[in-house]
Amino acid sequence: MKQTLPIIAVALAAMTAQGAGLETAAPGGETVAPASMRKEKKLIPPEEWKFKFSEADIVRDTPEGEKALWSKSCDYYSSTMFGVSQGSTKGMPCTVVEGADGAFWIYAPFAGIDTRSWLKADIDGDVMTVNLPQAIYSDGDDDGNTYVYVAQMCHFELEDPDDGSGRYFAEEGDTQLVFNKEGDTWKMQMSEVNDKPMVMGLVAADDGTWCIFSDWNIGLTPFDGELLELPAGVNTEKWEMVIQVDGNYVTGQYVNVGFDGDDVYLNGISSMFPDAWIKGSVADGKVSFPSHQYIGADEVNSSFGFFYGATEELVYNEEWDFWYTVTNFADNLTFDYDPAARTMTTEGTLLINRGDWEVYAIESFTAPRMAFATEVTDFRPMNPVQSLFSEAGDYAGSEYFDFPTVNSSHQLLDTSKLYYRVYLDNELLTFYPDEYVGLDGEVSEIPFLFTNQNNMGFYGICNCTHFFTFTFTGFDTMGIQTLYRDGDNVYESDIVTAYSAGIDEMAESEVASIEWYDIAGCRVQRPDKGIYIKRTVYENGSVKTAKTIVR
Repeated sequence: MKQTLPIIAVALAAMTAQGAGLETAAPGGETVAPASMRKEKKLIPPEEWKFKFSEADIVRDTPEGEKALWSKSCDYYSSTMFGVSQGSTKGMPCTVVEGADGAFWIYAPFAGIDTRSWLKADIDGDVMTVNLPQAIYSDGDDDGNTYVYVAQMCHFELEDPDDGSGRYFAEEGDTQLVFNKEGDTWKMQMSEVNDKPMVMGLVAADDGTWCIFSDWNIGLTPFDGELLELPAGVNTEKWEMVIQVDGNYVTGQYVNVGFDGDDVYLNGISSMFPDAWIKGSVADGKVSFPSHQYIGADEVNSSFGFFYGATEELVYNEEWDFWYTVTNFADNLTFDYDPAARTMTTEGTLLINRGDWEVYAIESFTAPRMAFATEVTDFRPMNPVQSLFSEAGDYAGSEYFDFPTVNSSHQLLDTSKLYYRVYLDNELLTFYPDEYVGLDGEVSEIPFLFTNQNNMGFYGICNCTHFFTFTFTGFDTMGIQTLYRDGDNVYESDIVTAYSAGIDEMAESEVASIEWYDIAGCRVQRPDKGIYIKRTVYENGSVKTAKTIVR
């Protein structure tokens, strides 16, 4: 699991001046390598590089030996679209190879960037040594230049004694990263310079620039999680799991259920770990699945996945006057089971969690309902559920709504046949590809699965929450309608009002709750300085949204 928080001690200004890659992060906050920082720098001939390595020195092929999945803990720096960030992980997937000659190879050794290469260590008794520098990564710029990066020990140098800020520099010459064996864990020997830890950093081979990505306080431990396999001979059935979004059962996914005596097997509960099974038991009209079941490792997202039952508690923030939800682990997730109706229902929460030491949800499903999948005969989707609206002004306007993928009987519909329409003052709106890149011409029906990853798309549980931004003004009402199109047959929902100018009824009702969202539509517990959308829900059910600047 990775937790990201603003860097505290390292001065960003000095690193930016050095071109440390702060401007190279890709959209979405994912980490990236800092190749483009070199566009405005003079190219250095390879023979003059500070660290004499080439791309051929990077070990990309899997070394010979016994390959295994380990768990890595560490603190780390990474570069994101928000700048330099510091994080920590108590356990992320780490592939290693133990060679017969005492070599120990670590794949993608930095927590913040996937180098797709191997770092070599050597084991001698209870000591493991990584001799540095080692060529570990390469990338290029738009001009076709290739850059090589090494893993090297780096130290902190103080630049402003008043605030303790400074930056990291690569060590000169050969260095070592040393681990000691503590039980089953290899633990990094730690040292400090200027009250800051020595780190293994990603360093440009040509001029020795520290490129932000760094790990320290590293621990490596064999991972002992075992995936459950469905026993041979167990027959499974296709069921539907319908899921709440903001309290409404509007979406879901297919799952597989198998009964074997008192044992119950369940598959399909996670999009990240689609092949995983969990095991429970049935007794006295209840089906119970114990928590803490390992369901897989996703090295791309640095996640060990675990199934947990969970509870949710509403907590009131008096300062900001709104409610938010706190999720806690439970010992199990128990369903009421009706074998005649072939249904399972629960008030608990089905949690797919990163790691097993604290709540860090990958996917969270409140009060899921499961039922045997039957033939769909009603193809009319439920009405869309309005979420957030903000008018265009100094900034683009935005509309967010939950797009149901079920009918009124909560049966799942084929999302490839679902669309939505937008109405302005009761007139059907046409979207144009010059404003919404990726659309197939001028369209008035947007496919459920369409996204241009910019100003139109979806996110959230089962891709249920849809949005688009806009710059047009001068309308009094906006409506949203969903539909199911199967050839010439079209099944339409009602048109739901997303916005109506001049409605005053909320002024006559007491405020029930206030919610805050960032401009990307993600709910925040406590807004800091910046631009937010304030969503006020009144006791009469009306909702008012407004774009607000928090100073």
